[in-house]
Amino acid sequence: MPLFEQGSAGGLTENPCTCLSLSWENRMYCFIGCFATALILGSLSLFFLSLAQIVSFSILYTFSNILALSSSLFLVGPMRQLKMMTAKTRLFAFIIYIITLILTLFMAIRVNQFRNQANHQSTMPFWQQLF
Repeated sequence: MPLFEQGSAGGLTENPCTCLSLSWENRMYCFIGCFATALILGSLSLFFLSLAQIVSFSILYTFSNILALSSSLFLVGPMRQLKMMTAKTRLFAFIIYIITLILTLFMAIRVNQFRNQANHQSTMPFWQQLF
């Protein structure tokens, strides 16, 4: 696949699909590898949750979800994936999904900091100490 193609106006335009020059078989291998890694991280996150290690759980859980979402990039390509995720019917769900991933990390880290400061007694309610 050439790096530059002949444009409609006669000029050269950069080919946006140069990163997708993998064969279909290689794309499937990458998809399966990325998704399998996401499943392993997700399983490990559940293990850490059972041990009540909230920060480890949240980090592994978040990266597991990002990898699972990213695995489909190998099948459809990054631009098409982004267009599908930000389509009118999916945009609200996509925004909520990203916000919840960020909040998962934020809350776990803040709760851990709160637990580490257990010696310090405060009269503020728990939910006010998070922010």
